[in-house]
Amino acid sequence: MNKPTFLCIGAQKAGTSWLYQVLREHKEIWLGPFKEYQYFNSLFVKQHTAWTRWHIKVSAERAVRQYITQPNKIDFTYLSYLTQIANEQLMFTEDWYSHIFSRGGLAVKGDVTPEYCTIPQEGIDYVLRLLGAVPIIYLIRDPLDRALSQLKMNVSRKGIVQPSTESEWEPIVNDWDINNRGDYKTNVTNWLARYPNDRLLFIPYRDIASDPIKVLRQVESHVGVSENAAYSKADARIFEGEKIDLPRFVVDMMQDRVNSQYEFLKTEFGDEFLSRV
Repeated sequence: MNKPTFLCIGAQKAGTSWLYQVLREHKEIWLGPFKEYQYFNSLFVKQHTAWTRWHIKVSAERAVRQYITQPNKIDFTYLSYLTQIANEQLMFTEDWYSHIFSRGGLAVKGDVTPEYCTIPQEGIDYVLRLLGAVPIIYLIRDPLDRALSQLKMNVSRKGIVQPSTESEWEPIVNDWDINNRGDYKTNVTNWLARYPNDRLLFIPYRDIASDPIKVLRQVESHVGVSENAAYSKADARIFEGEKIDLPRFVVDMMQDRVNSQYEFLKTEFGDEFLSRV
């Protein structure tokens, strides 16, 4: 079976897009035609099944459009490869996942899908059975900043007209997905409980801004590739946050929901690590 040799499992809104774009410059790393294959979460997080097939189809279509506009001679074998990824009848089987990683030659292959951090312990056991104890990268961002960033993204993407009252904001703040993806207390604990801890690399989000090359050296060492001489996008901001001004009471409501996450991160990783998330 063709398979990835490392995973980046999250967290969402914690720098995974930056890492994906920058690592694509490394000659020894292959990350496939697009980010986020949604394989393990589609099997083990039932709430994700409503949108993961749509995500794959849209991502594959975007990859096709980008490819056919390039000035190169069209490789119909590659187009067939992308078409098979987008085939709903094949999605989220082991054969489908193997097909994704059938390209890339002998490169170190990665799957960057932040939703993987949310899979339950039986899903983590499946990762170990299917892939072995491959290196895992987990980016950790300040719980409140991460949650507010995802909330703004959700409001923007879904075209929600911004509410004005607390009662109108409450269902948005209580969104299961926002709270689930930032639930380090549950998600990190599950991974530490089921996965070899020396194969888990936790990176605090602020390190990306303060010393991106140091972060990339950590990742290179962890996944087993040589140092890349230069990364042209290391200092780039891949995705700017949504420019939405939130009422103070919304921030306070979200703060109440994430307070326990700070206590967990402090206990698990210490004050110094927490100061860098």
